[in-house]
Amino acid sequence: MRAGLVTDMAQNARNASTWIGVPVVIVGVLGLLVLLSVEGRLNPQTFAISCVIVMALAVVIWTVLLKRANRPVQSPDEVASAGPRHVSKKKALQVALLLLFLMAAFWMTRGGPWVPRLIGASMLVLLITGTVLRKAR
Repeated sequence: MRAGLVTDMAQNARNASTWIGVPVVIVGVLGLLVLLSVEGRLNPQTFAISCVIVMALAVVIWTVLLKRANRPVQSPDEVASAGPRHVSKKKALQVALLLLFLMAAFWMTRGGPWVPRLIGASMLVLLITGTVLRKAR
């Protein structure tokens, strides 16, 4: 019994670091891209393509993390209700819409000052993280 509890605690600690690490990496990569663009090392087309690639990878990573987090721990007989599956789809839709909003915001503010854009992107990534980590009611 204790070994299972320790294993579960270790698994939860690993998952928490993954949930926190993903937005940090996304914001860091976007910040680096903005910095390179401001310094003139990236032309606008390469910057835009790079941002779209980062956002697409973010969607894939969040989808994989959501699917992994929503695996049933109990036996299949106990998890017969359709509630958790519906919640998972709702969360995935919310995350996808927020990431689309993030991409649209980058497109609409192109050419603007990079500090407000980076702050806005960071806040949206934090909102996405909150949406993903929010427990179902």
